[in-house]
Amino acid sequence: MGSCAGSSGGTTMSKTLLTIGFVAAGLVSAWAGDDKEVDEAIARFKKGMANPSAPARATAVTDLAGTKSEQTAKMLGGLLVTDAEPVRKAAAAGLGGFTDYKKIATPMLLNGLNVNYNQKESKVVEAICQALGKLDDDTALPILHRYFEDKDGVVASAALQGAAEIRHVSSIDLIIDLMRKYDKIIENSKGGGGG
Repeated sequence: MGSCAGSSGGTTMSKTLLTIGFVAAGLVSAWAGDDKEVDEAIARFKKGMANPSAPARATAVTDLAGTKSEQTAKMLGGLLVTDAEPVRKAAAAGLGGFTDYKKIATPMLLNGLNVNYNQKESKVVEAICQALGKLDDDTALPILHRYFEDKDGVVASAALQGAAEIRHVSSIDLIIDLMRKYDKIIENSKGGGGG
């Protein structure tokens, strides 16, 4: 009987090892599948980017953004500062969906925000602020807060909306102060216009 019990224990151990082997093989296969999916997405992207039409390139960017990986995030980040407006807007919008890679996406978006702001590309800045809001990364808030009172209404509105999506307490006092400031401006304009 003693040998039978030992045999049963060995069978259980073998089944456990076999199960672990199958799980490991499945994980390796999934990783390989992810790499293949990323490689295929990049190949389609490169083909689409060869098109001289900016809207066609923007479509290629949007398609690439559907495949989430560190490599595709970096490729999108590089486009925030180097192509036509529709392509940069598509790259920003795409990065907004990279919540699992926000430690990579947020710094690239913040860099793109700075570059596009300096180039007076308010529509790209708007797309970047929206993407930062979608990432829900409160490390972006100090930068977004700087744009709350921008002279360009598109930029100011986008920064406020991006910060509102992140919903962090650090934005509340700034927004309340801004509302009070504009209430005073409106009140003063009514008082000055009636006399």
